[in-house]
Amino acid sequence: NIAHHVFEHVFLKDEPPPSDEKLTAAIAEAYANAMSRYAPFLRSPLWEMERRGLEREITRAAIGWRDRLLRIGARIVVNEVWLNGVAHGIALTGKADTVLELPGGNLLLVDHKKSSTRGRRQRMEAGWDLQAGLYRDMIMNPTRREGDGLDMLMGRSVGVAYHLMNDGGLLT
Repeated sequence: NIAHHVFEHVFLKDEPPPSDEKLTAAIAEAYANAMSRYAPFLRSPLWEMERRGLEREITRAAIGWRDRLLRIGARIVVNEVWLNGVAHGIALTGKADTVLELPGGNLLLVDHKKSSTRGRRQRMEAGWDLQAGLYRDMIMNPTRREGDGLDMLMGRSVGVAYHLMNDGGLLT
């Protein structure tokens, strides 16, 4: 929750990724707000090592994400988008972390995970990973509601991916 909160509040819709100076300040502010909201116990002196370690990990992941966004020329279209749709005859609801617009206009729906690429890739290759596939199914068979914010996805090529924060991997 803390890492997701930081990414949601540092990488903003329709804004270029922050420069080094702005990124550091934005991470510090978002991290402090996330700790207050989700884990106030981390402020205790007893948790100093864990608090600092988590902040270092999140900072490293945020720098990597910023660099990837710049490298691929992506822009954030929206953070935290609710999806409603049908998959395998079952009505589903889920929340994707970020939608990116890639050069050329294709969209990439991204779910950030505080884990590493290797384990996620193994689960995907074995067919044990369902989340990204279910997001894709909900986009292909949406249950629309007025004001749902999904107009941006309709009629466009939309891919789904995991961003693995621990090592910066991006799996589609």
